[in-house]
Amino acid sequence: YFVLMAWLMLTPRLRARADPHTAEPRDKAGRTVPHGRAAFLRKVFGTAVGGYLLLLAVLAPYALTTNDPVAFLISSLSGPALLIAVTLPVFIATSWAVVRRHRGPGPGERRAK
Repeated sequence: YFVLMAWLMLTPRLRARADPHTAEPRDKAGRTVPHGRAAFLRKVFGTAVGGYLLLLAVLAPYALTTNDPVAFLISSLSGPALLIAVTLPVFIATSWAVVRRHRGPGPGERRAK
């Protein structure tokens, strides 16, 4: 809960530090839209790692209530990591398809009729 609330409190402050006079494209809310493969992968991996850490933050206090907290923590580290490793390629492909559809065809490509 505290991690989520801290993130919600800090996000507007981090966005306010961005230079408002940049020439980058902006979305409907006025935020700059990063572009390129590196920005896309940074966003996807940031989402995956953030979700994993949030899950661990929820599971850690629960581990203290079990009979064997060390074994519980080891399984809670490996289980979600395996799940993320299996689902991350699907998440990347789906996110790429959504972004590509939203932005339209790239340079030199024609849209299908």
